[in-house]
Amino acid sequence: MVIIVFAQTYIDVKMNKQELKKKIKDYINFFEALDVKRLLLLGRYYHRDARFKDPFHDVEGAQNIRDVFEKIYNQTSPKIRYVHYGLSEDGVTALLRWDYMFELKSARQVISGATELTFDKDGLIVSQIDYWDPSEVVYEKVPVLRSLVRMVKRKLRS
Repeated sequence: MVIIVFAQTYIDVKMNKQELKKKIKDYINFFEALDVKRLLLLGRYYHRDARFKDPFHDVEGAQNIRDVFEKIYNQTSPKIRYVHYGLSEDGVTALLRWDYMFELKSARQVISGATELTFDKDGLIVSQIDYWDPSEVVYEKVPVLRSLVRMVKRKLRS
C-alpha cells in the first residue's frame, strides 16, 4: 500500500495500472486540445485540493490551478504536444515529456519540459509538478537579464 501525504491529508492510493494508463491518456488528449473555453473541465482531472507547481507558480486547489492555466492561455494561446509518458512502478505517478508551443510578439516559441503527475485512488490528480528551464525561454529574452544568465551559465560550465 502506498500512502501519500498531500495537503495535510492522507490519501490511500490503490489504482489498477490499466485504469491509470487510461486516465493518463484522457489527460493527454484533454491538454493537447485545451483552450480557454475548455478550462472549466479541469475539475474532471484534478482533486479539489490538488497542487500545481512550476518555476513560476505553486498553488493548491483546483480553482487556483484553473486560474493559473487561464492566465497562461490568455497570454500565449499555446498548443501542447506530449512526446512520451511513463508510469512509475507503484502505479501512482506518471512522468510526461512535452513540448509547449506558442507565439509571443509574433515569434514562435517552444518550451520543452516534463510533468510529474500523482493520482489518487479515484484517478484524480493530487499533484502536478512541471519541470522546465525558465532561463532559456524567459530570462534570456529580457535584455537586462540575458547577459547575467549567460554569465552564470558560463561560470557553471567551467
